[in-house]
Amino acid sequence: MTLDVLISTIDRGIFSAARVPIEPIDGVRWIVSWQMTGDESPELPPALRRPDVLVDTTRERGLSRNRNNALRLATADICLIADDDVTYTRDGLMTVIDTFERHPSLQLATFQFTTSEGNTPKAYPTVSFDLARPPRGYYVSSIETAFRRDAVQGRLAYCELMGAGAPVLHAGEDELLVRHAVKAGLRCRYFPVVIVAHLGTSTGSRKPTEGVIMARGAMIGITRGRSRFPYCLAEAWRLHRFHDLPLLRSLTTLLRGARYARRHGID
Repeated sequence: MTLDVLISTIDRGIFSAARVPIEPIDGVRWIVSWQMTGDESPELPPALRRPDVLVDTTRERGLSRNRNNALRLATADICLIADDDVTYTRDGLMTVIDTFERHPSLQLATFQFTTSEGNTPKAYPTVSFDLARPPRGYYVSSIETAFRRDAVQGRLAYCELMGAGAPVLHAGEDELLVRHAVKAGLRCRYFPVVIVAHLGTSTGSRKPTEGVIMARGAMIGITRGRSRFPYCLAEAWRLHRFHDLPLLRSLTTLLRGARYARRHGID
């Protein structure tokens, strides 16, 4: 099977992206979607001038649009979502391919990632499970997500009203994509195997900004519907307890996010 690694980057992030592709591997290609937001056009780093690397530039804004652009360019059997600040090994990439080869009916998979120090940044479940029935507290990160291209390309896409660079909701696009995949009947499963290291802190592990909190509220509204209030209240308490954020302000922000999703038809 073949694998396309879909790297999203923006402006001078191209120099970080140049460090992501490892040594050439038969059947593995690197697709870099490069957003340019200003007048500056940095020269393409020599490390990306390889036959197994495709770089495409775009003037559109937002991480979800960037990921959708990379997905549009994919041609391999399997697509793996990546950022410009991650580190791969041959074994990690082979694990992705082997997982889909060993599970012919599998269409979307999530895995694990570690920090550059080798620590897991969140409490991953230790057993595999169907993503249609995730355990409490589990959430998806983009860089641990892979899927069969023909199951997703042209059928599903990242919501461009969510994610970094979106107008209001600055997270949640990964979780929503998996939700849409499950609703579309795709066979989706989590595997407790590390495939990549992340060099920085992920959105889920940082103190949340207003846009991230609103995105959490949006996802609560999407998944809980009319019963969203008690879940927003519980999340506001969690934000207060673990991040020392004002309880009432967090609750108000979460509910604003839920209203935004409903008003814009995000489901």
